[in-house]
Amino acid sequence: MNPAYNLAVNYQHKAATPDVSVFVAANAGSGKTKVLVDRVSRILLAGCEPDKILCLTYTKAAATEMQTRLFETLGKWSVMPDEELKTILEELTGKPQKTIDRARSLFAQALETPGGLKVQTIHAFCEKILRRFPFEAGISPGLEAIDEQAQAKILEDIKIEIETNAANNPNGVMAKSIILLAETHDVLDNVYSFAISNAWKIKDWVK
Repeated sequence: MNPAYNLAVNYQHKAATPDVSVFVAANAGSGKTKVLVDRVSRILLAGCEPDKILCLTYTKAAATEMQTRLFETLGKWSVMPDEELKTILEELTGKPQKTIDRARSLFAQALETPGGLKVQTIHAFCEKILRRFPFEAGISPGLEAIDEQAQAKILEDIKIEIETNAANNPNGVMAKSIILLAETHDVLDNVYSFAISNAWKIKDWVK
């Protein structure tokens, strides 16, 4: 077998070891999701309950992909012939398997876990923390984060309102400022984007 392939598999196995902290940097398609699924599977095999595990990813697509592959793995374990399952578990953990009962029960445990296996985006996790501790975060209770589509709609409405007011008062400071900024490509749009993303800074300027 290709030595480079063997080396990659060896590194993946080390990265999936649950009792060590690991930082992985690798190209797209190199098997990072597999490593994460293997790592979570080994943590579950070691006795950790599904509701005690939290996996964070950057995109919703990655979170969905990881959760799907993890459920597929656990589902296959629940119906796989004994000898085949023992072989797979030995390859995964590097240890002979005396029992496979734990592996067979994990799929049902994951399905029965309240809220399901916690595979979330970083943004979703942060939003959950903010909703749970609004006073500590300095925000109003019940505050909801908006998605990109809603944000774009709000930004467009704000731009229309500002530019309408400026058009109604063509000699005002706002109209002159918009004309000046519009003369340079993309500057006006950049100002709008900065303003909506840094309202707290602008609020301090007004003070």
